[in-house]
Formats: sequence, C-alpha cells, structure tokens
Amino acid sequence: MLFGYDTRMDPAKIMPLAIPLVFVAVIALRARRERPLHPDRLWIAPLIVALLIGSGLYFTPHPLFGAGAYAAMALAGVAGIAFGWWRAHATVLRHDPETGRIMASQSNLAVAVLAGVVLLRVGAREALGDTLGAQAAVVADASLLFALGMVVALRVALWRRAKGLVPA
Repeated sequence: MLFGYDTRMDPAKIMPLAIPLVFVAVIALRARRERPLHPDRLWIAPLIVALLIGSGLYFTPHPLFGAGAYAAMALAGVAGIAFGWWRAHATVLRHDPETGRIMASQSNLAVAVLAGVVLLRVGAREALGDTLGAQAAVVADASLLFALGMVVALRVALWRRAKGLVPA
C-alpha cells in the first residue's frame, strides 16, 4: 500500500493502460517519417472502419437510448469529423517531382494532439470506471462514432488535398 493505493502489478489493470501507451508511442515514432501517400487507396480504411464500427454498433445489445444520448453520440461524431479534418490539414503533403509521388508526414502538433486524445480517453475510462452504469454504452458508442468520423474526415480531406497536388 502506498498512499492508500494497492501497488501490486495486476496485469488486468496494467494492460488497458499499457496498450494505448504503446499505440501512441508507435504513432509518434512513425508519424514524422515521410511516407508515400496513395490517394487511390484512401477509401479503404474508412470502408473497413465503417464496416467494423457499424457492425459493432448494430450487433451489440444495449438498452434503448434517450434523445440526450443520441445527441451526445451525434456530437461525438461531429467532433470526430472536425478532428479528422484538422488532422488532415496538419499533415504535411508535398509532390516529389523526381518520383511523381505524393509524400506525407504528420506535424509534431498533430501527433501531440492525437496522443492527448488517446490518453484522455484512457484516463477518463480509468477515472470513471464503473461509475457510469447504464451510460457506459452511450460513452462507448460515442467514442466509436468519434473514431469513425475522424477516420472518414481525415481520409476525405487528404484525398482532396492530394488531388490538388498532382500535376495535370
């Protein structure tokens, strides 16, 4: 016991914290490296994410939601779209005249904000724990809709920006 907290390492408590931290570290390490962007393939990730999240939302049993819950989920989706659009515009794109490819890299600010969003979600989940009760399904569905909005908006905005870089 340290300051009233149990300090034993319980894998069931450590893994939900460790996995997002590893996720953020991998994104931070890969993001600054310039990579080729394939505008013709930008539709694949939103399709896969939409199918996975859509089927998850459809097949997960939960109680009927009220108008406030649907409003919160819609707000989460809109926030995801805004964040994805911002993240796409924080991505550095350039046309490489030697190879004819479009190259992309994330700005430091975009990586930091994405890491902050992931860590905020993990921290909120740990802080709130089981206190949400019946609203836990609303929070879970809203976070999925945030992710869906972010991925779709990011890819659409990158496609629009990349289309403008390709010489005719």
